[in-house]
Amino acid sequence: MIWRYAVKRFLTIIPVFIGISILVFSFIRLIPGDPAVAMLGERATAESVAQIRENLGLEKPITEQYLIYVVKVLRGDLGKSILRGDLVADDIRHRFPATVELTMAAMLVALLVGFPAGIISATRRNSIFDNASRLVALTGVSMPVFWLGLMMAWFLGVQLHILPVSGRLNFDTTIQPIRILGHEFRTNLYVLDSLLTGNLPALRDTLAHLAMPAIALGTIPMAIIARMTRSSMLEVLGLDYIRTAHAKGLSEQSVIFRHAIKNAMLPVITVVGLQFGRLLGGALLTETIFSWPGIGLWAFEAIQARDYPVVQGMTLFIAAVFVLANLTVDILYTVFDPRIRFD
Repeated sequence: MIWRYAVKRFLTIIPVFIGISILVFSFIRLIPGDPAVAMLGERATAESVAQIRENLGLEKPITEQYLIYVVKVLRGDLGKSILRGDLVADDIRHRFPATVELTMAAMLVALLVGFPAGIISATRRNSIFDNASRLVALTGVSMPVFWLGLMMAWFLGVQLHILPVSGRLNFDTTIQPIRILGHEFRTNLYVLDSLLTGNLPALRDTLAHLAMPAIALGTIPMAIIARMTRSSMLEVLGLDYIRTAHAKGLSEQSVIFRHAIKNAMLPVITVVGLQFGRLLGGALLTETIFSWPGIGLWAFEAIQARDYPVVQGMTLFIAAVFVLANLTVDILYTVFDPRIRFD
């Protein structure tokens, strides 16, 4: 039944994808003046402008251009970079694992700190821990990521030399390919590749490079998760069935972990899903500060260089990530709340 529900929810997002494709398709066409000139600059030669117009199909009717664009997207063709000539889809395939790894590490930090902090704050309301937790959460939400990242890089990297301040690996560290049934491949998730190949030096180097950007990126989600968990838990702990569970003689631990947490999870799942989708979309500031080679840094470089095909393809990809993250949250609702019907 859950698969039928998942398929039904997936069908409902098809109109969303169509709307996104129209907006992304219109991105270049809405540029004032000639889009080809906007891409190449005012000093571009007539031959270069004509070549770009031909590559983008700007001479054809707008409906035909859109249909060609949709067909290419369905085939996985998101265009080519003007600067490097690389396929946008290939660049996403190479860079997205770095963003996935950073996002997963940041969300792990956020969940390991924010979720327990929210539960303890709710169960010990108005205690010293609760007040301190709320103060830390407020500080975390208010603190700009770029400032925190720069301060961490300056203090932990430049002053104390504890952690590296840029990149994913040292120059002298290599990630060995995974060998399965005579085939070699890499996931480009350096932590996973290092674990599967038993390469402990590479694993230590990867974790050292991952630590600072993950903590900086995970600070705001951690604060939001802590505040939402506390609020949701306080609401659940005041309900009648919790008082009934206490009256039946159940221990405090049993009431919290068997009854309260599961029913308080829905708002938390929503927040986690939205934050995860946002981070997967490319943590531009964090990746730029720490020179992390993900899609956030790539987007920043493409915007600076006016590489519009890259911006266009990346925008479509990020929008798809957000939509799929929301779909995953909707499906998880059915796991934590049996009252949600599958039909």
